[in-house]
Amino acid sequence: GPSAATITIDGTGDEFGVDIANSGSAVTSVDGDIIITGTGTEIGVGIRFGSVITSTGTGPSAATITIDGTGTGDEFGVYITNSGSAVNSVDGDIIITGVAQGTGNATAIWLDNGADITSTGTGVDAASITLNGTSQEYATYIEDSGTTISSVAGDINISGTGTDEEGVTLILDARISSESGAITIVGNSTNGVGVYTTNAGSLISSTGTGGSAGNISITGDSTNGTGVHLDAP
Repeated sequence: GPSAATITIDGTGDEFGVDIANSGSAVTSVDGDIIITGTGTEIGVGIRFGSVITSTGTGPSAATITIDGTGTGDEFGVYITNSGSAVNSVDGDIIITGVAQGTGNATAIWLDNGADITSTGTGVDAASITLNGTSQEYATYIEDSGTTISSVAGDINISGTGTDEEGVTLILDARISSESGAITIVGNSTNGVGVYTTNAGSLISSTGTGGSAGNISITGDSTNGTGVHLDAP
């Protein structure tokens, strides 16, 4: 219920702030919120090699999942990688915030190699999925076949602000889909592309039918580059 205990994980390190790694590693809650916060020189929060973060609760008291990672070097704020690695929820919102403070390949949120973020709720309380990245280089970066962000009824909101590179990137057959929840993508960049997607298998899709099908909105802004680049060579 609403008084359920909160799970809090908070780490600071020279490499990882928080590293949740390997199949069998899991953080799970029904009604108590899950809060993971990490600051690392390389990676703020890592979810890797089949580890899973899950909220199984239903209704308005379902556990929310909040992941907040800051990378102070040239790596990642939040890094979710490898097939089997997942952040899943039924009705508790998923909120992932990444900040990358370095240069080089610094990426605020990086999702790749078959990792998944999923909302399975079907009613009015269905979990929304929110990703928000901020970086001097790449902000929110989603790549690779098998890498998915998907929802049944919860909204998907993906945003990114990058200075020298893309605000939001979707490439190499990664997919974003929802049945009845809206998909909203907003990317901003100073010198790169606001929203950049390429490769024939990369997909942003609304799979619902009729009046309940989720809308898709893509907005990109770049001071010195291209606002939205859609390409499937």
